[in-house]
Amino acid sequence: MLTNRTEKVTSCPTNGAPRLARFDYLGATPSSGVEKKMKIKNSLKSLKNRHRENRLVRRKGRVYIINKSNPRFKARQG
Repeated sequence: MLTNRTEKVTSCPTNGAPRLARFDYLGATPSSGVEKKMKIKNSLKSLKNRHRENRLVRRKGRVYIINKSNPRFKARQG
């Protein structure tokens, strides 16, 4: 049975003891829970008005909402 996580054994930098580092199966990024994912919405019109520094940007055929001062407002359409 496939799981959505894989484990990688690394050594501890202080004493050399083995420790397990958890990585997501698809993204291979550490799953610390600190970083939040980008919102994917059908319509970004309401998200653009949530903060005054939100900007609507088109990149590679997708529409993004970016906010440099508060990155939790980032979103993608398509």
